[in-house]
Amino acid sequence: NDFKTVIDKKCFEWLKDKDMSKFLRPETLFGTKFESYLNQNIKNFSEKQQVFNNAVYYEKDEEGNEIKF
Repeated sequence: NDFKTVIDKKCFEWLKDKDMSKFLRPETLFGTKFESYLNQNIKNFSEKQQVFNNAVYYEKDEEGNEIKF
């Protein structure tokens, strides 16, 4: 559950920012800052979490194909 919480929090925070979205990777999420990410209070996270959990995000790969995540 802690891993899912960190993933949800950081996706909620970083997917809005192209510069930060590149850090959504295991080395960053589960590294030395894991505890601080887990305990981080993110403004509007609890109210928006349900909307976020139901959202579908797309990105394009090098060939222009959409990748759903």
